[in-house]
Amino acid sequence: MDKRLSIKLSALTFFFLCIVVLSHAQNIFAGKPGLHDQVWFVESFLSNKLVKISVPMFAFISGYLFFFGWNAEQTFDTAAFKKKIGKRMRTVLLPYVFWCTFWFLFIYVLQMLPGTSKFFSSPLYKMSVFDQIKNWIIEPVNYPFWYMRELVFMILISPLVFVWVKYLKVFGLIIIYIIALFSKNIITVWDIDMFRWHMIFCFTFGTYCAVNRKNMVLHWSVAVQYLLIVLTVAAFVLLTYLEYAQPQTSHTFPVRTLAILSALFGSLAVWTVYDRIDSKKPFTYHKWYDYSFILYACHGVPLVLLNKGFGIFTGQNPILLLVFYFVSAILTILGCIAFGSILKKYIPTFYAIVTGNR
Repeated sequence: MDKRLSIKLSALTFFFLCIVVLSHAQNIFAGKPGLHDQVWFVESFLSNKLVKISVPMFAFISGYLFFFGWNAEQTFDTAAFKKKIGKRMRTVLLPYVFWCTFWFLFIYVLQMLPGTSKFFSSPLYKMSVFDQIKNWIIEPVNYPFWYMRELVFMILISPLVFVWVKYLKVFGLIIIYIIALFSKNIITVWDIDMFRWHMIFCFTFGTYCAVNRKNMVLHWSVAVQYLLIVLTVAAFVLLTYLEYAQPQTSHTFPVRTLAILSALFGSLAVWTVYDRIDSKKPFTYHKWYDYSFILYACHGVPLVLLNKGFGIFTGQNPILLLVFYFVSAILTILGCIAFGSILKKYIPTFYAIVTGNR
C-alpha cells in the first residue's frame, strides 16, 4: 500500500472515531420545551446523524484492508483463508475479549462501592448469570464494542464475501444494498440486532474495491462535492426533525432508506473532499493516529461516568449541558490518547496484544 493511501485510511479512521466519541457524549435524549429543543437538536444532529457516516466508513475500510493485495481473478485458496482468518481472529477477537472483560470487571467493582447505587439502575452484581454473560461479551457494557462483535462475523464469512464479489461483481453489491434497504439485520437474539446488512454491504464494498484494484482517489468536481454535502446535511436535518416531531416514523421504509442514502452521500462527500485537500496540500501522518484503537476501546465507559458526574453540576441547564457535551468528548479523547501513549511507552508488549498490534 502506498504511503498516501495508508495516511488517508489512518486519518479518516481517527477522524471518524472522534465523531463517534462526540456521538456518545450526548447528554440530552429528549426534546424539552424552550431552549432544550435547540440544544437537543444540535446534539442529536451531531450524535445520531453525523455518526451514521462513521460506522459504514469503518466497515468499508475493514473490508478493504482485509483483502488488500488480493485479486478477484485468483482462485479460491482455502489455506490462505485459514491463515488470514486465524491472524485476524488474534488481532480482533483477543482484544475484544480483553476489553469486554476489563470494562465489565471495572463496572462490576465500581457498582459495589458505597454511594454508587444511585448512579446505576441495574447493578451487574444483582443480575442473573445469564444477564451478566450477556453484558460481558454479547452486548458488552463497553457498548462501542458492538461493532467488533459484528466485525468478527464479517471475518468469519469473508470467504463467502470473496466468492460473492468474485462472481457477481457489482451486481452482488446491488443485491446486498437492496436487502439492506428492506431488512436491518439477519437475526435478532435477546433483543439484540446482530449481523447488520448495512455493515455487510460496506464490508463487501471494501472487498470489491480491494480485489478489483479500484482507484481509491476520487477527483470529483467541486459542484459534485457541494451537491453531496448539501444532500447529506439536508437529509440529516430532516431525519433529526422526524426523530423529534414524528419518532414513530423512525422504522418506516422511507425513513430507513433516507438514513442509508444519507450515510452513502456523507461517506462519498468526506472521501472526495479529503482527496481534494490532499491533492493541494498532502496530509502527513500524525502520531495520534497510532492511538485510534485505544480511543475506540476506552472512550465508552469514561464518557458515561463523566456525563453522570457533570450531571450533578449542570442539572437541567441546557447551556451547561451543551458545553459539557463538547468538553466531555474533548477530555475523553485527550485522556485516551494520553493513556495509550503511557501504555505503549512503558509496557509495549502488553499494548501490542490488547490493541491487536495496531
